[in-house]
Amino acid sequence: MDNYQRWPVLWALPALGFVGGLTCLFMTYKRRKMAAFVGSGLAVTMVILTAGASMFPFVMPSSLNPASSLTAWDVVASHKSLGVMFWVVVIFLPVIIVYTSWIFRVLRGKVDAAHIRANEHSAY
Repeated sequence: MDNYQRWPVLWALPALGFVGGLTCLFMTYKRRKMAAFVGSGLAVTMVILTAGASMFPFVMPSSLNPASSLTAWDVVASHKSLGVMFWVVVIFLPVIIVYTSWIFRVLRGKVDAAHIRANEHSAY
């Protein structure tokens, strides 16, 4: 809780988590699917950020010896590893996006019983 005393603005994270959860419940009751989804996403995101803000800079605190805790600075990859990962993402992310878009285009539309009967020899 030391981080919340140093930076009081961090109290917005758990508060927004509750707001997101209540929004999700209310919008589900009102049958507003997209707004409920956004509220759910906000709640989950804020819960994760609350945990991160509460523990920072510790990623994995040690219960036996606090000096042996894993901190955010201990888990960072080297500059070379980060550079390699950057170029892998630059090359492969567009390929993945194109492939996923193509699959969604090929498999678009709903399949109903009439479609299956009409294509019974080629639908599987």
